[in-house]
Amino acid sequence: MATKAPELSPEAASAASAAFAVCAHGGHISLTEFQKLVRELSTNSTLADEDLDLAFNFADEDTETKKLINERSFLHLLRCCNAGQVDEAGKKSMTSSKYQKKRDALKLELKRETVLAKLDSKWSNPTSPPKAPAASPASKGMKSPPP
Repeated sequence: MATKAPELSPEAASAASAAFAVCAHGGHISLTEFQKLVRELSTNSTLADEDLDLAFNFADEDTETKKLINERSFLHLLRCCNAGQVDEAGKKSMTSSKYQKKRDALKLELKRETVLAKLDSKWSNPTSPPKAPAASPASKGMKSPPP
């Protein structure tokens, strides 16, 4: 079962957000920019290109902006990288299911984050405010009209 990646420290999150803002185009970054930023900011120095490629592609799967990720996805992937959840996820082996299990766990973690992001945006930006139920004449202290 996938475990949630630990949060970034406030300082690390602030530095990562600032670095993202410098590289971002329209609020998104590409794979190349993602790899560059992770290499600069991650506490995990063992990340291979194929691991980062796979993590980026998993995060990019559910977005409307193909081949780009937003800041929230970037910060989440950085957390996953720091926690070791991305290590060896891009490796392929015909004799071991270990790598497939690693990919499945990472994909599940990223899907969970995508669902949470969609719920956050839905609740923070409702399309229309909820309507209050109409008050009945009796609740206003008025007599109901005769039948």
